[in-house]
Amino acid sequence: MNTDMNQASPLNENQLLVLLGKLQSLLTDAINSLDTKKLTPETRYLTICAITVNQAAGGYFVLRERRQIYPSKFLIRPIIEATISAGAVLKKRGFLYRKTYSEILEEKKNFPKDTKTAAQFEFVLKELKDFLKKQDPNYPIENKEVKLRQASEWAEMVPLYEVAYRAYCRFTHGTIGAALGQLNEMTDNLDTQFVVQLVLMMLEKLQKNTYALIPDLESFRTQLGIQKQTKNCGLW
Repeated sequence: MNTDMNQASPLNENQLLVLLGKLQSLLTDAINSLDTKKLTPETRYLTICAITVNQAAGGYFVLRERRQIYPSKFLIRPIIEATISAGAVLKKRGFLYRKTYSEILEEKKNFPKDTKTAAQFEFVLKELKDFLKKQDPNYPIENKEVKLRQASEWAEMVPLYEVAYRAYCRFTHGTIGAALGQLNEMTDNLDTQFVVQLVLMMLEKLQKNTYALIPDLESFRTQLGIQKQTKNCGLW
C-alpha cells in the first residue's frame, strides 16, 4: 500500500467508488461465508476487524456518493485502526490478550472504583485467560496495555500508522487545520483510493488466513496499479 499522501491512483473518484462497491460486496460475502465456531481466536478477531472495516467502508461509500467529502474522512481512521490490529494479531502471539486487556481496562473506567468492579474485571480476565490457554497452553499472557503504535510495529505497518493514521486523526480530533480545510487539498483525491486499498488488504488477509469464499483478487490489484512487489513492503 502506498502511504505517500501525494501519489494518487490512476483511477478517478467515480471509478474508485465503483471498485469500492464491488470490493465491499466481496468482503460482506466473505464474512458471511465463515463459521466463527471453526475459527481460531486469532482468526475470529481477524473477522471482527474485517466487520469493522466493512461497516466503516459502507458508511464511507454512502457519504462519498452523496458528495459529503468532509464527514466521509471521519470513517477512515477506524478502518486504518482495524487493519493494523488485524495485521498485529496475525503476526504477534499474545497480541489478542493484550488488546482485549487494554479494552477491558478502558471500559473499567466507566464503573465505580470499588471491590465489586475489581472482582468483575478479574473474573472477565480469568475467563479470557482460561479460554486462550485451553486453545494453546503456551499462549503468552501479559497484563500490559498495548497502543496502536506498538501494534503497527508488530503488524509491520509503521508507515501506515505514521503517515495515514496521523493525518486522518486530525479530522476525527477536530483540529483547527482540518476544520479550516487546510488538509483537504492533500487528502481529497486520496481518500477513496486509501479506503479501497484497505478493503482489498482485508480481503487478502481473510483469503490467506481463513477459508472464506473469496475469488481471485489480482484483477483488482491490477486496476489499482498495485505491483506484486508491493507485498514485500510489509504493508500488504
